[in-house]
Amino acid sequence: MKPGAILINTARGAMIDQDALYRNLKSEKLAAAALDVYDPEPIPRDSPLLALPQVVITPHIGSAPGRRDSAWRR
Repeated sequence: MKPGAILINTARGAMIDQDALYRNLKSEKLAAAALDVYDPEPIPRDSPLLALPQVVITPHIGSAPGRRDSAWRR
């Protein structure tokens, strides 16, 4: 990836080496990351990724159906 890139993963947690992601974010080779999936899932509470301000974590709800979808279909 280009230096300063932003990584977004909503596919599968195992696609990303989370240790390598952490190292690249800490060294600022990557600018940021947004993750909706992790390996393991749920993400462990002691994951170092959770301490980084340039990481956005969502609880695997990126495609969750619900009120949002039903309201949109009206």
